[in-house]
Amino acid sequence: METVNPIMEERPRDSLGVDESAIRSRVAAAIEVGGGLAAMVKKTGIPRGTLEKYVARTSAPSFANAARIAFAAGVSLEQVAYSPTVALEYGAAKVASDPDSLVTIPRYDQVRPSAGHGAAVISEAPSTRIAFERRWLTELGIQISAALILPCQGDSMEPTIKNGAPMLIDASVREIRNGFIYVFDVSGDLMVKRIERLPDGTINLISDNAKYPPRNLAQHEVERMTIIGRVHAAVLRF
Repeated sequence: METVNPIMEERPRDSLGVDESAIRSRVAAAIEVGGGLAAMVKKTGIPRGTLEKYVARTSAPSFANAARIAFAAGVSLEQVAYSPTVALEYGAAKVASDPDSLVTIPRYDQVRPSAGHGAAVISEAPSTRIAFERRWLTELGIQISAALILPCQGDSMEPTIKNGAPMLIDASVREIRNGFIYVFDVSGDLMVKRIERLPDGTINLISDNAKYPPRNLAQHEVERMTIIGRVHAAVLRF
């Protein structure tokens, strides 16, 4: 995992890997995803007053209540307990409480960078947004305003990036560094590859799947190449 892109070490957690403040944030987000207070009272059977404390983050749920909330919101209990992204998808809905704790990153399901020979952009409209912890993104060095999520298309980057896997991309990073994975456009074809810049001005596009040989981009092709952003190693944790 760490061989894809170097990432900063995650913030310290206790011996069980449980960060209670982060759990409170994810539970609050899950309640919103599940339809808000009124809907979640009906779905979970938990008293409204109790859910209001969870939304305000003044109280942490018991295991049983966390399980009820996760089930009603359509996410796993593991995501509520541990996942820094929570993978909570909710279209145009907003996380109403503590806006500084969570941010939402747009996901574009119809913009599918190819791990093969290239794919055309189908739609530039975001499909949904996914909630992330602001502090987690900041610690990873990601520029939040430039972050986006795109699905990979094809198997040539496996086992590093599987076909269909969501890729967390920092579009503020446009400078090529050898050995990193980038999403880029070459003459209208959107691709994702590991990049190696050569002394003669050409570029090798490297697939992590050994059955696909490297492809060399000549200088005239490099001139038509636009870097969209760098794929972050954290994609492997989704």
